[in-house]
Amino acid sequence: MYELSVLPSGLRVISYHMPASRSVTICVYIGVGSRYEKDCEAGASHFIEHMVFRGSAKYPNSQLISSAIEGVGGILNAATDRESTLYYSKVGSDKFALALDVLSDMLVTPVFDPEDLEKERKVVYEEISMSMDNPSHRVGLLIDEILWPNHPLGRDIAGSRQSVAGLDRQRLLSFMHCHYNPANVVVAVAGDIKHAPAVSAISQAFSGLGGQNIVQTFEPYHSGNPCPVGVDKRDAEQINLMLAMPGMNRLDNRRYAFSILNTILGDGMSSRLFAHVRDNLGLAYSVQSGTEFLHDTGAFSIFAAVDPANLTACIEAILSEMEAAKTTITAEELTKAKEMSKGRIQLAMEDSRYMAKWIGSQELLCRRVNTHEDVIRLIDGVTLTSVMELAGEYFRKPEMRLALVGQIDKEKVSCLLKD
Repeated sequence: MYELSVLPSGLRVISYHMPASRSVTICVYIGVGSRYEKDCEAGASHFIEHMVFRGSAKYPNSQLISSAIEGVGGILNAATDRESTLYYSKVGSDKFALALDVLSDMLVTPVFDPEDLEKERKVVYEEISMSMDNPSHRVGLLIDEILWPNHPLGRDIAGSRQSVAGLDRQRLLSFMHCHYNPANVVVAVAGDIKHAPAVSAISQAFSGLGGQNIVQTFEPYHSGNPCPVGVDKRDAEQINLMLAMPGMNRLDNRRYAFSILNTILGDGMSSRLFAHVRDNLGLAYSVQSGTEFLHDTGAFSIFAAVDPANLTACIEAILSEMEAAKTTITAEELTKAKEMSKGRIQLAMEDSRYMAKWIGSQELLCRRVNTHEDVIRLIDGVTLTSVMELAGEYFRKPEMRLALVGQIDKEKVSCLLKD
C-alpha cells in the first residue's frame, strides 16, 4: 500500500515500500505540460526540462549532473507530456540521498546559464527537426494537428522553431516560477525506503522550492469541425498512417473497458488487427492501436506503415475490424485480454520505477490513487456488453481522422471515411 503526506508548503510526497527491492526510484512530477502554454510559450515546458540538466548550484554543468548518477550505475532522465513534466532517477537503495540531492538541486536551484541556454536551444531545434524527418514521428504530430485543431493539444510538445526562438531566459524562468511551485509538485518514491525517512529527506531537499501556489489552468478542449484527412506528401518507400478519433477522459469510469477493447483490437501480436492485417493479409509489418486519456478528452488511434500500393486495402481492413468489434467480440477474447492486462501489471510491479510512476502520476493527475488490487478488480468487472457498446459509441466514421505521410494524394483516401 502507498502512503501519502502533504507538506506545509503544499508539496505532496507519496511512497510505496518495496522491502525486497535492491533499488529505489524518485519521480518528481510537475503539473504542467504543453497544453498549459500560450502560443507564444509553445515548447516552454520542454525547453525547461532540457535546461535543468545543464547545471545547478551544486552541480554547475551537465557532466557533473549526469556523472553523479551514472557514476553509481543509476538512471537519470525526464519527459515532458501534455499535462505533466516528469523528472526521475533510479539508483541502488543505498544511493537514495544522492539521487534526491541531484534531482532537488536541478529543480530548486537551476543555473540557466545564458550561454548554455543558446546551446540547448540548438539541441531542441535538432529534436524538432528529427521528429519532422522521421515519418513515424511525423504522422503522430500530424494526427494531433487534425484531431485537436487550433488548440495546444494539437501542437508538438517541443513547440516549433519559431516559438522556441522566442523563449528567452526571463520568459523561461517566469514560466518555471509560475508552475514549479510546491502545491503543483508530487514527489513519488518506490523501493527499499520507508515513508517517514523519505518524507523527512524530501521536505528538506525541496524546502527552497519557491513559486506562487496558484491554481493551474489551461484552455479546455472544444470539438470543432476538423479536417478528416491530413497528408504530408514526401518521397518514401512506405506510407505511415494513423487513424484516430476522440476518446474519453482519464476519470471516465469506463476507461478500463476501453483499455480492454484496445487490447483486443490492436495491442500485441495476438490482437485482431495484427492477426488480420499482418498475418492473414500480409499488408504491413507493424500495426497496432493505443489509447490516450487526458483531463477532459482523449484519443484512440491505430498506426500502420504500408507499401503505397496496399494503402487502400490496409485502411479497409482496419475499418472492417473496427466495425466487427461492435458485435463479434467473444467471451474467450475478453478473458484473454483481461488476463493479459493483469499479467502485465503483476510483472511490472517488480520494478521500482514503474511503481513510483504509478503512484505519482495518479496523485498528480487524478488526485486519487487506485491500487493494483483496485485496478485488477475493475478489469475483472469489465463485461462483454460494455466493450462492444464502447466500440459502437466511438468507432464511427464521422469522428475518424486520418493522417498520412508518404507518396499519396489526399483525394484518393478521403472517400474511405465517408459512410
